[in-house]
Amino acid sequence: MIKNFRIVKATTPLSLESEMVHWLTHSHTEYELNLYINVKATIFINETGYFINDNDILFIPANVEHSIYLSNKPKNTQYSRIVINFNNNFIKWMSQVLPIWSYIDTLREKSSYKISLKFEDYLYVSDLFNKILENYQLQNSSDMVINFYYLIKYLANSKNHVNHDSKVYEISRYLDENYKEDITLQKLSELFYLNPSYISRLFRKRTGLTIVQYLQFKRILDAHNAITYKGTDIATACYESGFGVFSTFTESTKD
Repeated sequence: MIKNFRIVKATTPLSLESEMVHWLTHSHTEYELNLYINVKATIFINETGYFINDNDILFIPANVEHSIYLSNKPKNTQYSRIVINFNNNFIKWMSQVLPIWSYIDTLREKSSYKISLKFEDYLYVSDLFNKILENYQLQNSSDMVINFYYLIKYLANSKNHVNHDSKVYEISRYLDENYKEDITLQKLSELFYLNPSYISRLFRKRTGLTIVQYLQFKRILDAHNAITYKGTDIATACYESGFGVFSTFTESTKD
């Protein structure tokens, strides 16, 4: 067995009745690299939201908090991905023969952890993921390691890190920076010169979330961090995170 490294192709049925499935905020001591096969999700890393669709790739550094909101539309959706976990000991072992540290550092320091690939690039990357998985299962460490090196190098050098020109990206960045304020569709319409109904449809189509859901999730994360790490009392955390009414906060955290 290859130490300090694992890869698995995972499929999770979302059999719940709710349209959104929330996986609580967590972190792990390993790096995580995901190739998403069938998914529509919003993943928050350090409170920044990334909208994930089929064929997207997401790199999550070690010891970084993240939470996942999966769309369950249509109901009973299958959530599928190939996920690689590895730690610094594995990278140290690899670096004895391959110059991988610089590429890991590049991935950690990029302004976005999400990578969206063109179709031809996706074919190459997905082939590498599958080769790594196959060789891992066969315990063929030499081929697995070289393909993993090619993958990390390719992703580190990739220019396809999220489209900063998209309106949804601009709107989400505004929400990330101002979620504690009273934000309405009308206000967003005036800021971005778009029809309120169009903003609502576009945002939900791209992210699987309504504007209200996105704001609630941001506020819940902020309140959770204040309560857990700063010792803030629940009522104060509620108001400081942007929930105008305490009952709205308590109802949101029940979902």
